[in-house]
Amino acid sequence: MCSTIKGKKLIVPMLLSEIYKSSYLICLFILIIILFFFRIDFIYGEKHKNWDILFDSGQNEKGRYVLQTDDDGYIIVGDAENYKNKNKQIIVIKLNCDGEVQWTKNIGGNADCDANMIQQLKDKCYLIVGSKGAKLDEGLGDLILIKLNHKGDVIWEKVIDEKFFDTGRSVKQTKDGNYVITGYTHSKLQGYEQVCKAWVLKLDQNGETGSDQANLLKFQ
Repeated sequence: MCSTIKGKKLIVPMLLSEIYKSSYLICLFILIIILFFFRIDFIYGEKHKNWDILFDSGQNEKGRYVLQTDDDGYIIVGDAENYKNKNKQIIVIKLNCDGEVQWTKNIGGNADCDANMIQQLKDKCYLIVGSKGAKLDEGLGDLILIKLNHKGDVIWEKVIDEKFFDTGRSVKQTKDGNYVITGYTHSKLQGYEQVCKAWVLKLDQNGETGSDQANLLKFQ
């Protein structure tokens, strides 16, 4: 009897000791998890802090569209007008995640150019859609499609003319790797009256329509 009672007396301290050890380990585990997530949040917050940047290249610049790239940076497209000769070019600015400029590109020539949208493609390149013409402000221009490599160098440029004022507003890469573009085309008839039509194009990976004709939809 004495040995049995003695054994029972020993069980209680052992259980209390095990509970204490378990509670200690659980608290330690919870503390480690809290510190881990706090550290991750601190690092992420430092890496992705807020910022604002005024970009000035000595021209009249306008940003039109911004896209977050797959490297957590950003790419901006717009137009830059020369103060002297009023020539308008497409401007592309690539930023890292902290808003630091990685590279800038001006695209265009003697004819005015402006961009409405840029998309990153599956091959890490970029596709710009907009318009190009001698007198864009007077309604004389064509739809322009420009493909850039990951450094902003022009791979190819396509101009599509429907004999009116044409512009591209949006571009997406399709599942088959080709491109679909939407925009509009319009002409001036009988003075200032304008007739507009929505424009939807399906192009291949080289920016060509191939055997398919561009679809013209009546703009209501």
